[in-house]
Amino acid sequence: MRRALNNAFLAVVSWLNERRLPRRIAAMQHRNRCVRAAWTRASAAFRWRPVTILSGPARGMRINLHGSAVAFATGTAERRLQSALTRELRPGATFFDIGANVGFMTLIAARLVGPSGRVLAFEPVPANAAAIRENAALNGIDWVEVHETAIAGSTGHASLIISDVSAFSRLATVNVPTGARESIEVAVTSIDEFLADGTHPVPDVVKIDVEGAELEVIDGMRRTLAEHHPVLLCEVHDLYSEYVELMGSLAYETVDLDADAPGEEGGRNAHMLARPRTAMAA
Repeated sequence: MRRALNNAFLAVVSWLNERRLPRRIAAMQHRNRCVRAAWTRASAAFRWRPVTILSGPARGMRINLHGSAVAFATGTAERRLQSALTRELRPGATFFDIGANVGFMTLIAARLVGPSGRVLAFEPVPANAAAIRENAALNGIDWVEVHETAIAGSTGHASLIISDVSAFSRLATVNVPTGARESIEVAVTSIDEFLADGTHPVPDVVKIDVEGAELEVIDGMRRTLAEHHPVLLCEVHDLYSEYVELMGSLAYETVDLDADAPGEEGGRNAHMLARPRTAMAA
């Protein structure tokens, strides 16, 4: 009975998400503390227990949001990124999810690559990392590895600012996020250094969502890009020109997945796909 009620509520939320005015009101939760508090209370019944994802490539999979975005449960979050994953990932592929949050994209990737593939989720927030492990287990997935570390340009330690909005936590070197709650010290590494000992598979596709530290992440994977040419899917935060210039210097062509998205959907951030020029020519 509870599951049926949760699904009915999520179906209503999903329907509202298709309408412009409710979508704009929902976006206010990230800017207005009162709206955020009201939405948190209204949605608490299904944001802290396993629910079934209603639509998209993860439809039918189970997820515990652990307080994160309800759009993960409706399956409507970042649809263009979801579509790009379905185009780029094949059974047996290796996927790196950098800034995995509670594992929504990790679940999609795990379904697409199947048991013969590998998914490595990098998530420095301890509660989020625990949520990824739980969500993989909920779906009987044992080909996901969770690495509780931040990814940047080099190896060491850094301060991470934890936000009340799970997806907004970020390295202190970037800026202070909405709903900042506390600062913790986390391990940091680069993808080049992570792969240096040869014990991990190299990625075919890499997703980057690190709330403004994406150029640091890319700078720390220059050797991986040059030698293995993975496809990149990156959410760029206010660094559009810098990102395009950097990827061009690394012999990658970029495509803005949100180019024709309306403002309230695409927002100030852009989801970018980047392919090595050698692949584009082929």
